Amino acid sequence: MVPWIGAALLAIAPTTAAQVRGVARVAVDGAVGSFQETPVATLRSADPGPSLSKPPNAIAVDSRGRYYLTLADSGELPAVYSATGEFIAQLGRKGAGPGEFRAANGIAIDGADTVFVVDPATSRLTVLDPAYRYVRSVPIPGGAFAVVALPRLVVVNTAAPDDHSGGTPLHGFDPRGNAVFPVLDRPKVPVGGADPLLRALAPSGDRHLWSATMFGPHRIERVDSRGRVIRTLELEGRWLRRQDQFRPGLPRGQPYSSIVAVREDRAGKLWVVLRIPDANWRSGLEWPDASADRERRGTPIVKDHHRVFDCVIVVLDPTTAKVVVSRRSDRACDAMPMDGLVATLREDEDGAQVIDIARLTIARGR
Repeated sequence: MVPWIGAALLAIAPTTAAQVRGVARVAVDGAVGSFQETPVATLRSADPGPSLSKPPNAIAVDSRGRYYLTLADSGELPAVYSATGEFIAQLGRKGAGPGEFRAANGIAIDGADTVFVVDPATSRLTVLDPAYRYVRSVPIPGGAFAVVALPRLVVVNTAAPDDHSGGTPLHGFDPRGNAVFPVLDRPKVPVGGADPLLRALAPSGDRHLWSATMFGPHRIERVDSRGRVIRTLELEGRWLRRQDQFRPGLPRGQPYSSIVAVREDRAGKLWVVLRIPDANWRSGLEWPDASADRERRGTPIVKDHHRVFDCVIVVLDPTTAKVVVSRRSDRACDAMPMDGLVATLREDEDGAQVIDIARLTIARGR
């Protein structure tokens, strides 16, 4: 059990111009080195159980190697699978009461296998013990999109707009409910700015974390235990299409690049998963009114995200900002449960949607 959860929400300052002086630029322009890829598990729909009809929004791994996943925009309950891919259970119930979820969106596991789930539809963080029993819920201002569990510190990515700004993207809890990040002079994300609220989160060493802007500039920040940005990396290059003004949904033109996940390995290297537009991205889209001319078709819908997007996986040294390995594939990557593990939604030979888990190992000589 985790009796300290339920502490007051605390805000972590996002990056400002003053904080990012000396931004380290990382060129992501081509293949560097290589990976060896090994299949690990295949997760399938279950009845009763989840329908894997949507890409995974987040996948976490516990001490036994079990996979905990939430599916993007599906309304499915969080699901648990064994290390070899067998369905074990769904967590909670559908609804808005204690231990219930409407749109579970992010999930994390701490070192004691406590489960943390965020749900933007109910604007709260739910805590479950290692036996999946309900412990408590904590209200979150605005939506809640991602969560990361550090030693005695849980950080949630949220959208909490006010009259003067787009909001403060990161909020945290400490064991006693005291503010562990600066309260005064907290900068916030400007409304409509190029630095949106959605972040990919990952632990970094002891009580630090990585926070990556999923859209907008391809920026990755290392944040210390007091909420201060202590390292900033910005990915750039011809493979990436930067989104300078955040707009939800797909644009009429070529899709933007985005950061899907970040993970730090035991050697301190940073693994970054990016989704970038495929050269033939139009073939995977569908317009709601196909009979209308292009100017009146409205916003396109992704019919096959593997045709719309490619996947770039980069391993870099955050100290030197040097790329160790970089690979592009013609299939979209959907999540990275931990460093070296990549999850991909695909259709199997029977037409069923499944999630493949594969392990990437940096080839010798790198």
